[in-house]
Amino acid sequence: MGERELRGWRAARALDVVATLLEVAGWEDAAAAGRRFRDDVLAGLANPGVQQHAHEAMDHSPELLDSNLFAVDAGLDRWARRVARSRVLRWSLRDVGRVDGGEGVPPGLVGDTHDRLLAWVAEAVGGGRVADFSSEAREFVAVERARNRWIVDHLPRLLTGAELGEARLIVAGLGVDADVAGWDAAGAGVPRG
Repeated sequence: MGERELRGWRAARALDVVATLLEVAGWEDAAAAGRRFRDDVLAGLANPGVQQHAHEAMDHSPELLDSNLFAVDAGLDRWARRVARSRVLRWSLRDVGRVDGGEGVPPGLVGDTHDRLLAWVAEAVGGGRVADFSSEAREFVAVERARNRWIVDHLPRLLTGAELGEARLIVAGLGVDADVAGWDAAGAGVPRG
């Protein structure tokens, strides 16, 4: 898997997490838009020629395409800005599921659910956690396994005392991948029980 494909998959994953969090937060229309953008990114990865042709008509600058390694259309940009700038989301996600920094805390998890929302949105448009992760697919998988294992190990503490609605926001904002979290850390492909 090349760097372009890896970044595309990460963007699609980020869009999926943001859409899920938006849906849990009651932003159904924005969540549906996020899922459409995710589907567009995945379609572009499956057929890069079609995506390139569709975005040439939008007169994107080569710098934007090169910096993101996949086309980001103006609609995605507007959606991302709207989500990131929302005062309602900031108010409803502030101090929810706070994770303090420290040794062993994976990149992108420090802060509260609103901080994580902003990190996921940045990842979705290609400017996020790129510097925090290797472009090597094998290393990326190892980092994601460790990140998900950390979440599973610390989730009980994060949920202690949370009301149901708050707990749902915490889990959605962490972006835990149940498939990745359940796999054997040695990479043998054997799900944990």
